[in-house]
Amino acid sequence: MIPYFTIADTHVGGRTDFWALESTIRKACKKLLIFGYDRATLVILGDVHDNQGIYKTQYTILNAVWQPLASAAMIEWIVETIKEEGVKIEKVAIVEGNHDVREAEG
Repeated sequence: MIPYFTIADTHVGGRTDFWALESTIRKACKKLLIFGYDRATLVILGDVHDNQGIYKTQYTILNAVWQPLASAAMIEWIVETIKEEGVKIEKVAIVEGNHDVREAEG
């Protein structure tokens, strides 16, 4: 059995706390290794990026155009961080959230 390593609501482009995310990833990897798992499937649940403009009061650091690129870089960083801790990611699954989809405005 390969366990799921799940991360949710990263909201890249918003106020993502990367220090806390990194700390949590490293602690979770240590737990996986304690239980004898050196492989996992990375599951990223919804709202990978903030996609500004959905809500009028929404604050973002990165313009919506750049958020998908920053999100891809973040996912690569997560996989590398997990790998540094001795856990190999077999697959990456991303489930879209409401901030990840933007309908055409007319």
